[in-house]
Amino acid sequence: MEISDQLAAYDDYWRKFSAQIVDGGGVGEFSESQSQVVCATIVARLPAAVATALVNVLKPLRMKFPNHYFYPADTVHLTLVDVSSLVEDGDFTRISPATEKAFSLLADELLDEPPLKLRLQGLGLFPTTVFGQLLDLESRITRLRERIGELIRRETGAVLRPAVAPGLVFANLVRFSTVPSAEVVNEVGALREQPRQSFEVANFEVVTTDKVLSRQRTIVHGRLTFGG
Repeated sequence: MEISDQLAAYDDYWRKFSAQIVDGGGVGEFSESQSQVVCATIVARLPAAVATALVNVLKPLRMKFPNHYFYPADTVHLTLVDVSSLVEDGDFTRISPATEKAFSLLADELLDEPPLKLRLQGLGLFPTTVFGQLLDLESRITRLRERIGELIRRETGAVLRPAVAPGLVFANLVRFSTVPSAEVVNEVGALREQPRQSFEVANFEVVTTDKVLSRQRTIVHGRLTFGG
């Protein structure tokens, strides 16, 4: 997806979901105390400087709405692909030997991939979250996801879940614990144009985790490094 298309998609999301929340259609469902390990994903944590900048921008929001869940900086991440279909017998503490083989092959295959070049481009909204908008500066995400899906399907027969936002990568920053108000939309809107920062991502983790990549519920099963 070209950069102009990514920007247009984020603008469309903002118009659609900000209006939905203002009309009472937001979703407040997250409870940290009840959080369970529910997914297996390939993720990349954002560089510390980028994640810290995002957390700092959201301080005014956190002061006004402390009941919502705000991601600590070291858990702010992007999801490359959801691999929950590879979990064996619904047991999110382990993955199957066939899956381990697939990830080993994937690690070898991705050695020739250069790091992803991304740009943080302000904030966005879903009905359940506030997120950092990330631009894929070289338009590689779609093909990379396809490549990973093809390899995993070849080795395990599993079909991966489609991306939540095809062609885009983003970093969740806040999960709503109660139904968000129009005031939340206004506050995020006032912060929406910041921060902006370019960065690269080369290190990915294969994890089983909860919705927020919490320290206590995340198991790292393997690592993938682009460019060796």
